[in-house]
Amino acid sequence: MTDSGSLLRELPSASPTGDDVHRCCFDCDYFQIDGKDIADVAERDWDEGRAEGECRFGPPVLGPEIELNGESIRLLSEFPRVLVTDWCGQFRPRKT
Repeated sequence: MTDSGSLLRELPSASPTGDDVHRCCFDCDYFQIDGKDIADVAERDWDEGRAEGECRFGPPVLGPEIELNGESIRLLSEFPRVLVTDWCGQFRPRKT
């Protein structure tokens, strides 16, 4: 657990100029916050790196298989789920 300093501030900068862009999903152009406004995400979730969203780099993938009324079904496709502090090799700094 971290103090009030966000995990995002502890990540290495993606910019050679050292501005506030980090190589993490939150600062990536492919990241889409999880169906809500950033203001609606609890501050504690941000600070602990638990806020979620979707990676829109590639196409959606098949959803999980679940049991429903004794029958196994597969959910429709969905984008991969990621945390704001996750990262990958496809990082592209957010433009907005």
